[in-house]
Amino acid sequence: MNIKTTLLMLVAYLTLTMQTAFGQGIIPSNWRNEQTGDWVIGFYDDFAIYDCKFWNYKEKTQQGDQHTFVLEADGKEVTVVANTAKNGKRDITINGNKATYSIITGKTLPDYPAKDTRTGFKDSHYNIDTVTLVGWLKDMPKKAKRKGNEFSVGYEDILLDDQASAYGKMDALGRFVVKIPLLNVSEVFMDWGRCYVHTFLEPGETYFFLYDFKEQRQLFMGDNCRVQNELLSYPMAWLHARLDGDNKDQDAALKSFEKTKQEKADKLSDLDKRVAEHPTLSQRYIDYLTENYNVCAVRNLMQGRFYVKDRNLPKEIMDYAGQNWKSIKPPYTLCRDFETFQRDFIGQLVMNRYWIKDSFLGGYTVMVEEIQPQILRLCRDKGKVKITDDELQFMDDYAAYHRYTSEKGRNAVDEATRDKWDNLDTYKKIQAILDREDISPVICSPMVDLFMVLNILDSVGCDKDLRDIIITNRLYKSIDRDRQPLNKETMEYFEENVSLPAAKDFLREQQAKYVALVNKDIDNNPSLKTSAGLENMSDGEQLLRKITEPYRGRLILLDVWGTWCAPCKRLLSQSKEEYERLKDYDLVYLYLCNRSSDKSWKNVIKQYDLVGDDIVHYNLPPDMQDVIEHFLGVNGYPTYKLIDRDGSVLKFDIDVFDLESVAKLLEKVK
Repeated sequence: MNIKTTLLMLVAYLTLTMQTAFGQGIIPSNWRNEQTGDWVIGFYDDFAIYDCKFWNYKEKTQQGDQHTFVLEADGKEVTVVANTAKNGKRDITINGNKATYSIITGKTLPDYPAKDTRTGFKDSHYNIDTVTLVGWLKDMPKKAKRKGNEFSVGYEDILLDDQASAYGKMDALGRFVVKIPLLNVSEVFMDWGRCYVHTFLEPGETYFFLYDFKEQRQLFMGDNCRVQNELLSYPMAWLHARLDGDNKDQDAALKSFEKTKQEKADKLSDLDKRVAEHPTLSQRYIDYLTENYNVCAVRNLMQGRFYVKDRNLPKEIMDYAGQNWKSIKPPYTLCRDFETFQRDFIGQLVMNRYWIKDSFLGGYTVMVEEIQPQILRLCRDKGKVKITDDELQFMDDYAAYHRYTSEKGRNAVDEATRDKWDNLDTYKKIQAILDREDISPVICSPMVDLFMVLNILDSVGCDKDLRDIIITNRLYKSIDRDRQPLNKETMEYFEENVSLPAAKDFLREQQAKYVALVNKDIDNNPSLKTSAGLENMSDGEQLLRKITEPYRGRLILLDVWGTWCAPCKRLLSQSKEEYERLKDYDLVYLYLCNRSSDKSWKNVIKQYDLVGDDIVHYNLPPDMQDVIEHFLGVNGYPTYKLIDRDGSVLKFDIDVFDLESVAKLLEKVK
């Protein structure tokens, strides 16, 4: 071997050695500022993480154990100089700012070096502001990858009174960006089912979230993410004690009450011990957990109303819930369970004040007869309706009679009193008042509901923002339930009484959407059928066979649903996915609507575009629908049935939530 060859081999060896050695001790690694305790920068093979961004390496140089990087992102450059490591620490200079950093070796950040005594949470005053979450799910195993290529963030939308989600697509490495439009600071569940991170996010902030599956490391980066890191290190415990079962008595409810209070006390005691062991935990961390334990406890207690006999929670529980109602601090989006608590608490108080147990019907019913004259008095004072004192007194007297006989039974009054009120002339007189052009719109069901709710809010105390939110939510629920826009008078009330900008924008958008649906004409669409030709039939099997007769020789997927049924509408909203997945089976989709107004029925069909050559809709008269449902054995909504090519109803359970199982069933019978 000549000298030239030897020198070339030596240069190649030294070059390879230098390339291999470069970055040793710093790539890969993450570093926290020793003074602030924050995770500030991370170095990886192909990029760095800094300032909540991924940065490419424009230049990398090394002298001994000192590393210099020029990082580039979004047209900007950052120079980073990491001096020689000593005892796991380095002096790192970032764009001229020098500080001492320590390498992060644990699964989460260690305790912050100093106590943060700040209180309160960022409050946008319910003006929607976007949170930006940048992140990286590093080294995902196959099981985690099977969960899909989207990172999800779930949160409670207090105007919808429902769970909402935001998503961000992940690249091949697991990197993502999610934009989350939050109404205010909000408790969130991040990528539940894969990462299981429970925390809160504050409006307008930008966060970086690292989840390293291989190292089991979880870190937050950002200007204001200390509490998020503390929650990763010391997660909030859940409260589980609650009343369950059916028709529990008062003693069972009170025992559950004591268990809930004790569980809450135990969690707060555990928090005190944790703070004693980790004295630098921030005050905001303590406040967040304390508020969550309070809200979760009363939420669990109020959920007990669905399991106690007659939905009558003991006074002790209601008093306790009322005390907590007054102590809960805004913003009301901070604790996800607050929305469930307020809905149940206000709902229970409404029921206690305005509902009665009807001795004849055997169930509870709202005393609309008592509420209507109260609404009319208010409207008359504002010049919106014309009604005399005598007419209002007549309505009051009728309501008093109706309440008494509903609670005690008709035989509790003498025959003369019954004859006075239980007659056709009385009903006609009441109805004539209610049907007047100026009166009918102001006693619609949304206004009756609002009247009850607002009276309760006045009695328990409620700030203007929460009042606006609850009014908006109740009116939205009316739109969503009926799938119809609100009438002019209700919208006028909303505009006059709600001032929260986000609430106004939200309900106006919903109203406009349904006004547009109403104006969309599908009356002559062949998918919509009438009961013509079925008038003389009263047998459920005969009716169903007549309806399905035109489709003999084809499989029919039958959906029994109602416009008032939330699960029904949720599944209908996914119909396009259903049609696409089952397109190879030559199905006819037959929809039978239960006890729904013609307008609501058509609006749902229009909203989800449920028309086509293989789609059939009926909104039959109640007596026809009832006998068909009796024949089918319907005991819940939605109900799905499969009808074979001969018109026979097959005895299979159909779960449209699981389209793959439906496809397998269709393979068997096709």
